Formats: sequence, structure tokens, C-alpha cells
Amino acid sequence: MSEATPDIRDRPPAAVLTPARYVRVHLFEALTGYSAKAVERKIASGAWTEGREFKRAPDGHVLIDMKGYEQWVEKRFLAG
Repeated sequence: MSEATPDIRDRPPAAVLTPARYVRVHLFEALTGYSAKAVERKIASGAWTEGREFKRAPDGHVLIDMKGYEQWVEKRFLAG
């Protein structure tokens, strides 16, 4: 005798994940393909501005603002 398939109403709701607005450089690399070195160059050259494309966390880590990055990409695309 086989067990009956559980009713979907008996299952807990699925988890909903919201993407983080700020990500550390290693995750940014995985998401976009830009290397950590490329990020460092964009910051050092002034192509990215603190408070717009990136921020520094209280512990000193560089956090990339994904909204700022997307706006930077769109600005470059529209200008090009």
C-alpha cells in the first residue's frame, strides 16, 4: 500500500529571497564577471564614486551598490 501524496496546503510556504542591494566584491565578481582588480581600478580611477556605485561598511569592506552599478551600466549604454 502506498502513502497518499500530501496535500499542498499541508506544506510550509516557500521561502522568498530578496536580492541584496549591497554585495561584497567576491559576490559581485560572480554576479557580473568583473574581477576584484577591475573593481579596485574603477574605484581608484574615480570611475566609481563612493556613495553612488559603492560604499564602505563599518568594518571597512567595500560593498558594491547593485542599484548604483545598474545605473552606471545604463548611463554608459545610453551615452554610447
